[in-house]
Amino acid sequence: MIEDNYAVYRVGAGPLWENPAFNFNPSHLKIGSEGITGRVAASGAMVYLPDVREDPGYVEMQGSKTLSEVTVPIKVKDKVIGVLDAQSERVNAFDDTDLVVLQSLADQTAVAIENARLYRQAKQLAVVEERNRLARELHDSVTQALYGITLHAEAAFRQLDVRNIPLANEQLAELRSTAQEALREMRLLIFELRPSVVEMQGLVPALRARLEAVEERAGMNVEINVDENLELSDRIQDGLYRIAQEALNNALKHAKANEIILNLTGTMSRITMEIMDNGVGFKPEEAVEGGGLGLDGIIERAELLNGELTLDSWPGRGTTIRIEVPYE
Repeated sequence: MIEDNYAVYRVGAGPLWENPAFNFNPSHLKIGSEGITGRVAASGAMVYLPDVREDPGYVEMQGSKTLSEVTVPIKVKDKVIGVLDAQSERVNAFDDTDLVVLQSLADQTAVAIENARLYRQAKQLAVVEERNRLARELHDSVTQALYGITLHAEAAFRQLDVRNIPLANEQLAELRSTAQEALREMRLLIFELRPSVVEMQGLVPALRARLEAVEERAGMNVEINVDENLELSDRIQDGLYRIAQEALNNALKHAKANEIILNLTGTMSRITMEIMDNGVGFKPEEAVEGGGLGLDGIIERAELLNGELTLDSWPGRGTTIRIEVPYE
């Protein structure tokens, strides 16, 4: 791999690497001036040495008996990020077919490395976006709730000063309701700030942990029915958890629900997740058009999983969110 101004040996396979007398020495070759690897890293072009003894710039590695060598650049967007090197203890060991295969392997390696880089970058961006979202939630919900608590407390004191007990009791009741709402919001935010249970334990434990830490502590009746033997890819687990998280947030914050049912089942080809609440409901068309209730995020995540999403809701009769996802 290319690191700073050097081509650094990172991984190898084959009889040479199984030889106890062999080691990566030298393990760093200066780009442009040391060995075939350094030359290829600088030029970005394949080099084939049918007999390495005829190349004055060849650098022999300790313990190797290499007689022929092919080095192919690993490039992303015309930038060399590494090299793929094949060696043999025979002279003229590689033919044209071998060169084509090695170039293909180098190209596939480049795609894999770039995909891994983009995945890491996407995860980093997702962390930043999540932090920004939590900051907005903190400002929009908890901060406003605390402001409301202060106003109700001041109003109650004013009524007590004039001995108007009934009105003071009304203000105190409002204060208690607002404080309970703030407590629910804080529990939700604190849970979301914890390390991802999905990554550490998997989807089902993560769903149970969320329901126990947030919904049950908020006084909601919770029922969870899951197939414990589902084997899901990390991508599907993360996507389904994020969809469940958004649906549960809606039930907690907007639906005024006191009952949640979550079902997670699987067949030979598909996984199905259902989240049902007995809240106030909504008109799906209006909510989708308005981009409210976090539905944009749910729809986007369902599409990324190639899933089929169904929203069943109506004012006064609760909400069911159902997603079917194909196995990977």
